[in-house]
Amino acid sequence: MTSIIYYIMDEKKHASIRHIRLLTHIHSTLLYCLKKFPELVQSVTASVTKFIKSEEARTKENQANLGCNLAVLSAVDSHKFADIVEAYFSEQLDRQVLWILKQIPELAN
Repeated sequence: MTSIIYYIMDEKKHASIRHIRLLTHIHSTLLYCLKKFPELVQSVTASVTKFIKSEEARTKENQANLGCNLAVLSAVDSHKFADIVEAYFSEQLDRQVLWILKQIPELAN
């Protein structure tokens, strides 16, 4: 889900009906898996809660792709975007700084 959305937002892919249907199918599959395997709901909920409460859980080593949190958040009822937004954007900004420093190392000084 996150890759498709990224490519659409970065204008590398056109937001066609085909891509929107694909996103819908992926989301439906995620919802189906959560319904079929209730233990996944607990696991996902615990993961999102940990992300919100623990800075350590947000690091690149523990959460390689921040977008995954948004994807699973779209399928669970236990948390809303408002619950995660502060932690998400804080980590996103930290990661953007790291990317900028990789591209322009002189800024580290």
